[in-house]
Amino acid sequence: MVLSLDIIRDNLPKYLNARLYGPERSALSLGPPIFFENGGEFEKGRLYVARSGALPNVPPRRGQSIVCSGANPPQQWLDGGCRVLLIPGDFSLFFVVNEIYKIYEKFNKWENELRDALEDEDNFDIIRKIVKLGAMILENPISISNGNMLHIFSTNMTSNSETGDVSIFVNEEYQEFEKSNANLYGFELIKDACQLERVIKEPYLSRSEVGESKYYCYNLYYPSGFYAGCASIRSSNRPFRDGDFALAD
Repeated sequence: MVLSLDIIRDNLPKYLNARLYGPERSALSLGPPIFFENGGEFEKGRLYVARSGALPNVPPRRGQSIVCSGANPPQQWLDGGCRVLLIPGDFSLFFVVNEIYKIYEKFNKWENELRDALEDEDNFDIIRKIVKLGAMILENPISISNGNMLHIFSTNMTSNSETGDVSIFVNEEYQEFEKSNANLYGFELIKDACQLERVIKEPYLSRSEVGESKYYCYNLYYPSGFYAGCASIRSSNRPFRDGDFALAD
């Protein structure tokens, strides 16, 4: 699976204090990392890892992505439109590459699970299975509504305090509005906003918020163009991260 520097930064261990520089670019376009060799050529779509001091003063084309370990990269790289993920400190390049490969393994496994769900001819509940996989990787609940803005189902997450294992389950049947259910409560509160926002064709952050939670919504349409419903992700477990939106899409 190809990723972005946003996703890589989001999933690196926090103690690495990774900092991202350069123009915003959330598209999933980067394959697994390789070491940069002095005098080597930079290829488009490749993610390179290097010590900051080993980078040439003249940067490559605009849009190149690179992970650096050590001191700040040359200013010319930042001014030249490159995207640089800096990991300060004296971490070895082999350690950095290994941590990044763990991230690719995680998302490759997720991509394969999604593909298996789509290709499973015996699975009569593909949507629920895919939504559960999405909620697991995004670490936030997902709700699905129909064209009349009626709640169809939503996900909930439980964790085992002893083992740390996380489980995702789906509210299988339509439930009437209950304030005791935080996900349904929030979903009901954004229905008015969705009535106005359902003409939006692209994924969007809803203008409605519940407490500190925001909603990232994806409107669904029939081939005829009529509104079919909405998939919404609520940032109730943790705030949205820059890499979440491309994964959600």
